[in-house]
Amino acid sequence: MTTLRPSIARAVRQLGSDINRARRARRMPTSDFASRMGVGRSTLARLERGDPGVSIGNVAAALAALGELQRLSGLIDPSKDDAALLLSGRDLPQRIRTAKGASTADRSSIEESDAESGSVAF
Repeated sequence: MTTLRPSIARAVRQLGSDINRARRARRMPTSDFASRMGVGRSTLARLERGDPGVSIGNVAAALAALGELQRLSGLIDPSKDDAALLLSGRDLPQRIRTAKGASTADRSSIEESDAESGSVAF
């Protein structure tokens, strides 16, 4: 597995912690919660620790077991995506290519620093 950027690792750990807190607030034992998710207790433990190797399907199963699945579908709602709204007058490209001379890693680090500062680059 590749190494995650620190900001992403923190966000994944926070999500795991939030799921743990929500489960405990509902007084659900790990065995019951894991069963509702359709996974083993070890997978649940990894999820609650914020292990980035846990699948998005297991995150969705945890949200469903908490009665919060609707939060996933609204996560990146296009009607609330400022960058998408600014560009909504344009047709969405079918394919996005990296500019010559710029690697994907270069673009990713620029996009991350923009995201952390709150600015949007076009």
